[in-house]
Amino acid sequence: MLSKKILLIDDDADLVAALKARLIATGYQVATAGDGKEGFSQVIIFDPDLIILDSLMPVMNGLQFMEKYRDNKSLHKIPVIVISARAGVRDFFSDMPIKDFIVKPLNMDTFLGQIAKALGVSVAAGGPPAATKRLLLVGVDKFVAHKVSEFFKAEKWEVLEAKNDAEAYASAQSFAPDAILCQYWNPAWEGSELNTKALAQRLAQDHALSRIHFEVYCTHGPLLEAMQLFPESQLIKYNESGDLLKELEKRFGIYHR
Repeated sequence: MLSKKILLIDDDADLVAALKARLIATGYQVATAGDGKEGFSQVIIFDPDLIILDSLMPVMNGLQFMEKYRDNKSLHKIPVIVISARAGVRDFFSDMPIKDFIVKPLNMDTFLGQIAKALGVSVAAGGPPAATKRLLLVGVDKFVAHKVSEFFKAEKWEVLEAKNDAEAYASAQSFAPDAILCQYWNPAWEGSELNTKALAQRLAQDHALSRIHFEVYCTHGPLLEAMQLFPESQLIKYNESGDLLKELEKRFGIYHR
């Protein structure tokens, strides 16, 4: 059976990237649009089985999209879930033919269940079996990130990768990881927008996210700089990727026999 198709319409690029990655990992096909006007074009091109629609967007907002949707009865076969950071907006959609209204920030496990219900499928339909633990991996070095990702996946962890602190923060909200493993990176260096210090501070200031286990992996080169920002217990020092994997075995209680 072909996997279900979901159209995600939202102007928050970081949230869209995080949601898209999780939905694809669950087994869905996903298309995206940054506003309602673009979303309507994608409805025709992509022919989705479900539309996830943000309420507040430029060009054409969620309510304007639904007014156009309501007038086109041929689209009523496609269920619509509206998401919004403002609970009070719900009243504006009371007369609209929507399947559900969900307030951000999203609890991803609950959200996946609501999506599955709207589509009439099981939560894990077409996707991998549920993992016991989840890791959010934030790294610039693609080779090392790949090694780490494969290492945790072999231990039955579900892994989601992010490339910068903005994307990582949005992913932490939607993915609800058990642990976040972040490469140490100074924004003054070239090659990435990742700011490890800023990410750590932002997570610490968020009551829900501050509880997530957060560790930083760092080569010996910038280690002294990293030690000025993070306690040694939070730093994972390494020279080669093999050293890092051995240290991860100890830190996360993974032992290969």
